[in-house]
Amino acid sequence: MFKSAFAPLTQVFRGYLFWLALFSAAANLLMLAVPLHMIQVYDRVLPSHGYETLLYLTLLVLVALAIFGLVEALRSIVAQKLSAKYELVAAPAILTGSFLSRADADATGALRQVSQVRQMLGSRNFVNVFDLPFAPVFLILLFLCHPVLGVMTLLGAVGLGAIAWLNNRGLGDSGDRATGHQ
Repeated sequence: MFKSAFAPLTQVFRGYLFWLALFSAAANLLMLAVPLHMIQVYDRVLPSHGYETLLYLTLLVLVALAIFGLVEALRSIVAQKLSAKYELVAAPAILTGSFLSRADADATGALRQVSQVRQMLGSRNFVNVFDLPFAPVFLILLFLCHPVLGVMTLLGAVGLGAIAWLNNRGLGDSGDRATGHQ
């Protein structure tokens, strides 16, 4: 029953999620342009004093960064369209259900929740979720470059995770209470 209730929603959002995933893959591949540029500069340009090579490598990286900016803008646009489509699909269903059951107070709260979900779907944090599968790939690439780089990055990620967990634990219920006062 749960799966069948959300089947229309998954059909509506499947295209948006596909494009978000595709643009995320492209953006993450394009993020490798700067580190690859630096590797090429150290391996090819500095030993041979190849300034023409440096010029062409730099132009190539600038083009890659311009494409990266375009892909990031497209990801943001797709996320905004996804959030607007969600509100267009969910809000009428809630209003129709509330008018049939005469529960106006519940409809207001439900519409507020739809608005919060819409804001989350259009946010940068939601788009960044699509970058998570690439983190292990980048970590493996760092280990392949040099094990010390991989270990330092892994320790930094664990440290940031611990700080976030301690911060969340230290806040306790204050975040929930602050949300409840809105």
